[in-house]
Amino acid sequence: MRGKIYPATLVDVHLRGRGVSGRTYEGESAVGTSGEELAGIELDPAAAPAFPPAVAALESAGAILLGPGSLYTSIIPNLLIPGIRQAVAKSSARVILLLNLMTQPGETDGMMGAAHLQAVERHTGTGLIHTVLYNATPIPAPLLAHYAETGSEPVAVEREAMARSGVELVGADLLAEGDLIRHDPEKLSRAVLDLLEPLRRRPAAAGG
Repeated sequence: MRGKIYPATLVDVHLRGRGVSGRTYEGESAVGTSGEELAGIELDPAAAPAFPPAVAALESAGAILLGPGSLYTSIIPNLLIPGIRQAVAKSSARVILLLNLMTQPGETDGMMGAAHLQAVERHTGTGLIHTVLYNATPIPAPLLAHYAETGSEPVAVEREAMARSGVELVGADLLAEGDLIRHDPEKLSRAVLDLLEPLRRRPAAAGG
């Protein structure tokens, strides 16, 4: 990776999850292995101050990528910090949700694309995400069988349900070769740059 890495906050925060059963899960490990649908997650303290350089980077960004990664223990927690969430909303950048290839056992069991999108919007409000980028390449059956043994399944994209949220849906070949189901970094970066190309060209076209 080239660039700068900033923490979302310098404050020590604690992650807490609430299952649909009413049970509370304290800490990242417990949330990530809850094994039930989560009604929501929160941070303690709830209004930790955002790290100013991170806010500045988001506000000046050309694109903001959410994921791929653990939905409830990696992606959403950063957006629970008010200053981070506000910076993303204030930015003129295209906000892209990079949809996970597979569900994560214990954390996102049975959650398909629409459920991932709805989970983010449930914690941030609608309209924050502009585009959902997903893998459109079929995953080899032997790999799926192997992952099924661990309770992991492909994150399907329900186009109609997701389109009702007003987001742009873009599919591309993002699958890496090999014995693991992973995003290919080069394919993923190329797909993101392709998404941004019309925006990069727009000023020149307007001036010409």
